[in-house]
Amino acid sequence: MEPVYMNENRYSYLVASWRPATSAHYETETPETAFEKQVQALFMEGQAYLQREEFMLALRAFRELMAIILHTANPKMPVDPNRFPGLSFPLDTALVDTLTQKSAEILQKTPVVGYKFPSSVMSEQSILPGPVLEKLKPAVDSGLQITSYHNLVHEHLQAAFAAVEASNYARAIEEYATALENTRPPTPCYMPHSRTIWPSCSRRLMTRLGPKN
Repeated sequence: MEPVYMNENRYSYLVASWRPATSAHYETETPETAFEKQVQALFMEGQAYLQREEFMLALRAFRELMAIILHTANPKMPVDPNRFPGLSFPLDTALVDTLTQKSAEILQKTPVVGYKFPSSVMSEQSILPGPVLEKLKPAVDSGLQITSYHNLVHEHLQAAFAAVEASNYARAIEEYATALENTRPPTPCYMPHSRTIWPSCSRRLMTRLGPKN
């Protein structure tokens, strides 16, 4: 029997250290968050089967998950993998743009996560000292934030794309340079795992389940 650490090395890049937070019990339930949790659970279930080398069970979980993801883009796609046991899911680069666009739509429609903690234990406003608040600022201000300069950068990037399509490369370089000049230095951004697993699930499943050419 191979050493345990061999399995750890083999699967460490597949299984993340993420786990649902206990505070999730206090999240305000919405149809979107309920669906998201189901997708996450099914993905992690498949990963667990894979780590235990229960490959058939892992394949069933991943196939069902892929069917659900495709169903969000095509309502005619069956979600029960038992209905198409011999189907080879397509591995097509065109799916990247489709699933990325769908992921963006889902994020736009998903409400901001809210919590319902007992009011008797919560402060109506922060009572933490100023120095403590300053140190907690990266966490308090975390998340995806859109600021005014993003629109300006987007306009110049779109103009650059149009210039490239027209083979006007000098103009494209000017637009790219202007976009870069209006881009602010990067700041720390902490994206919640629950809001990023959907696109990553799609990419990993496309790789794992698609036919090999």
